[in-house]
Amino acid sequence: MHSGRLHKILKTVSKVAGITLSILGKDTISIDIIIVEKKKGKLVISKRISALSSYEEVKKHVPNHVPVIVNLTGIGALVKKVEFIKDGLPKGQIAVSSDHFITQVYNQGETGFVSIVRKDLIDSIEKEFDKIKMDIVGIRCNPFTISSILPILEIDREHVFSSWDILIEQNQIKNIKSRKIETIEQYTLGDEVIESTYILSFADCAAFFSGNYDSVSEANYLSEFIFKKLIVLTGWTVMILLLAALSCNFFINDMYRSEMDIVSGEYSKNKSILSKLNLAEKELNKKQDLIVRGGLNDENVLSGKIDDIISLMPLEIVLVKLEVNPIIKKIKPGSDILLDYNMIRVNGNSNETQYVYNWMKALKKVTWIKDVELTYYANKSMNDPADFILNIYLNVE
Repeated sequence: MHSGRLHKILKTVSKVAGITLSILGKDTISIDIIIVEKKKGKLVISKRISALSSYEEVKKHVPNHVPVIVNLTGIGALVKKVEFIKDGLPKGQIAVSSDHFITQVYNQGETGFVSIVRKDLIDSIEKEFDKIKMDIVGIRCNPFTISSILPILEIDREHVFSSWDILIEQNQIKNIKSRKIETIEQYTLGDEVIESTYILSFADCAAFFSGNYDSVSEANYLSEFIFKKLIVLTGWTVMILLLAALSCNFFINDMYRSEMDIVSGEYSKNKSILSKLNLAEKELNKKQDLIVRGGLNDENVLSGKIDDIISLMPLEIVLVKLEVNPIIKKIKPGSDILLDYNMIRVNGNSNETQYVYNWMKALKKVTWIKDVELTYYANKSMNDPADFILNIYLNVE
């Protein structure tokens, strides 16, 4: 018996192809196909194809990934009636080699039947269906699955089922004989009228849909089919999740595109301002380094004055440049450098003029400062900070 998990996967199957394969001679075959679908709890025949003469023709009529149950008839299929002992085993020995023959048993109490077929014949059938990429879930070499639909057939006598004469009494199989010439009979199953050509394959499909997998399938066929189905299901699941993620991403992107444009603009603007501030900070560090290297650190008077200037500077002002003893005029080649030793020049920028004026007022109150002059104040645009220059004149001691 197969596990419950396998049953759940197999129950997702909605369509099965039943194929009757008749071996007529060494290189002669006849193939009949019936495709059965499960719709709203009912079995519906969606296609019937008869008298195909090659395996390649099967591929044209059976959709991809539809499980296939093959029922073998004609030359090579032998059915024998047997008696069973209490433990369900056939009475006596079935004189066949398991290395060369495959046996399938049907037990209906004290009596039953055993089908025998050559293993190499089954192997050759498997290879042919592998070539056309059909998913076999079972190969039957007998008409035993007819027993699953006997109660609804309501027949009592000898009937023709494909190439078999089967004697039915009280819903039990009493005898099975093979026949060389097939006679077509019709059977009514609910709303379906089924010819004897397809009846065994229909019974195979019905047994599969009812969950009676052991009567029509072998474990190795089922395991391989389930593995393929899991791969397909996994692939579809991944694809659906990927499409869902892409759709969600597109929706979110479209929904917030305008907001993202605004944020991107602000980011670019802030990035530019930050770049300017970083540049100013680097310049300030260079100037401070020059002050320290020139001996103008907090150990002398001038360094203390610089500390006073910076300490009074509002936080809203960015200090760009501080020149102690700035050059009075441009230097010509060969001329001495002229410095103004009584002045400190400050370059900076500010978003509002008021911050600069407040700073100037604070500086003018310092005792060692004689005067403060705003010599330059301008900005490139309304959105940019204004650049300014302050000249701080020192009291001469």
